[in-house]
Amino acid sequence: MIEFWAAAQRGLAEFGRGAIAVDTTVQPDPGRGNPMYYLPQEQLPSLDFAGEDEIRMVSEYDPTWQFVAMLVKEQNRVSSYRVGMPGVRFKADEGL
Repeated sequence: MIEFWAAAQRGLAEFGRGAIAVDTTVQPDPGRGNPMYYLPQEQLPSLDFAGEDEIRMVSEYDPTWQFVAMLVKEQNRVSSYRVGMPGVRFKADEGL
């Protein structure tokens, strides 16, 4: 999960609000995971697999302790999650 958090924070810093997308349909290097991309918010409406839920999640998440992850599957299906990192939130609340 920490890899997703780090990628989301880098994407936010470079492109602004967006989502991490993991392409579960391919695994170019077996045993090393699937390709992961950062999708800026303004690109989401033009993607076949991003619907109203994904657009809403990206517009509403709190980037100080949350990120949006999208698992892209066969036939343009997607499972999307707004993921919270409570330890990060606690540190931010405490000023650490």
